[in-house]
Amino acid sequence: MIRVVGLTLISVKRRLLKTLEVTFQENEDPYSDDKIEEVENLVNHYFDNFNTHIPPLTSSLEVRGIIKKLFNRKPAVRDQIPNIALKYLPIKAITHLTKVYNRCLINCHFPTQ
Repeated sequence: MIRVVGLTLISVKRRLLKTLEVTFQENEDPYSDDKIEEVENLVNHYFDNFNTHIPPLTSSLEVRGIIKKLFNRKPAVRDQIPNIALKYLPIKAITHLTKVYNRCLINCHFPTQ
């Protein structure tokens, strides 16, 4: 007979069976139909009013146009990247910036730092 840490295989099977029976047993405690209905109404209201509208996304040309309009001598506020350096970014870098901006718009995530 196979032993698993002092238990026979049969006793392990019985314990597993008992655990599964207890886990998937119907809840005998009384429950409130009013509370269930309240939760269902809240969930339905949430999904009925869920905004799946994606805001208009930007393009690399639009980002490049905004960068071109930046003043050369205006000091950078937070990121310490001079505007003149942004103007010399290659198109591939502007494309990556555009992807980051668009992903922020889609996820409604607007970092503060």
